[in-house]
Amino acid sequence: MKNWYLILLFIGGLHPLCYSQGGVDIVYVGINSLSEKYLENDVHLDFASSKKRSRSPAFWRADTLSTMLGKDSVQIIEVRKRGVDYWYFREQYFLIKGYTEKGMLRVNRSRILQLNPDKILCRLYLVKNSSASKPSTDQSLRIEEVWFPKRILDGVMIQER
Repeated sequence: MKNWYLILLFIGGLHPLCYSQGGVDIVYVGINSLSEKYLENDVHLDFASSKKRSRSPAFWRADTLSTMLGKDSVQIIEVRKRGVDYWYFREQYFLIKGYTEKGMLRVNRSRILQLNPDKILCRLYLVKNSSASKPSTDQSLRIEEVWFPKRILDGVMIQER
């Protein structure tokens, strides 16, 4: 009888561990490590920060920067959703304020099309964003191809397969 009690106590003690699993499905590639093998991959861009960063991307803060995209002066706001034990590709995005129209555009994903020594060409998949926290109910997709100078990027996040 005593043995059964010990077994039940042991199994009951492990119960919380069964529900405590997190996950990470992102591979981070530094801007200087990008190569042709990453062409046509869906990515999330990681913009350069003026703040000192931790060595681990899991502890990075989202960046906001002002830059030129084409002829427009824009503000780019990264949104990084992650917890202590999770960091999922589908939850990352960035917002662009001031690009060709009023309001914010949400970039849910980007695709690398071309690499040059000083810039990368990305296809951006944009939807209107009614606020900084959630996308608009108008989910009409707009696709833009934009050159980003490498000097404003630290790297890219790629979904691990």
